[in-house]
Amino acid sequence: MYQLSGSTVHLFLTPRSVITSFISRVCSQGLTFPWFVVSAMMEEDKTYQRWKNYLIIVNILFEICGAIVVFIGFYTLLRSSSTNGMLTAILFIVGAIIMVIAMLGYMGAHKENPELLKIYGWVVIVLLVLKMCGFIYFILNPIHYSLDSNFKKIYEYYDENPSITAKVDMIQRTHYCCGYDGPQSMVRLDGTYPSSCCTSSQTTCFLPYPDGCSSKILGTLSPILTVSRGFSYFGFVTHLFCVFGAFNMASSIKSKRSTGSKLPYNNF
Repeated sequence: MYQLSGSTVHLFLTPRSVITSFISRVCSQGLTFPWFVVSAMMEEDKTYQRWKNYLIIVNILFEICGAIVVFIGFYTLLRSSSTNGMLTAILFIVGAIIMVIAMLGYMGAHKENPELLKIYGWVVIVLLVLKMCGFIYFILNPIHYSLDSNFKKIYEYYDENPSITAKVDMIQRTHYCCGYDGPQSMVRLDGTYPSSCCTSSQTTCFLPYPDGCSSKILGTLSPILTVSRGFSYFGFVTHLFCVFGAFNMASSIKSKRSTGSKLPYNNF
């Protein structure tokens, strides 16, 4: 109702007029109002589908990576001596854990099982916490310092342990180096050096390689450690998204099942 008083217009709205106006607008817009609801539902289904595809693809890739780690462990077992048994065991255990977690995530996403997805999500959370502890440890104790310290101890047993002597000789011949930090630590009483410190053309080693093996080995390992660190960060971020995806899918599945809605299956 409008009431004109001089030059001022007063508007009086009643609950009935508001409801009538709303219904008339909905009717005049036709399917415009329910289309927003349908559009929101379609967008929710797209998000669900993206998370499902992401979890399936990522966990297939992690399954392959786990299988590669197990293969490397098996190859190491066949080619190496018993002294590398600890490394072989670590490779087998790490590879198996990666494969089991990846299979759990793949089956949960593929079968659209909210219980499996929640278990997978919590397992990955534990894995992320362990990774964070590992990151903190290696920040406080850089790995190259540990490698350098262990490498120095090996040289202390040179000429005392035949197995260690053979390995040191192989390292020195391969990397053209002598001693831990230079040839001065390898000089013998007669002024000569081990044959592995010189080229094979010298029958008696008097002119050793000038570089120490520590800098050579760490220089070789530095790019490998950098790449490994990059893969670790990438895996951390990828698993973080896996946690979000797993719990998002589990919540959507339970919500749709409670309302009797059909789940948006894909072709995987």
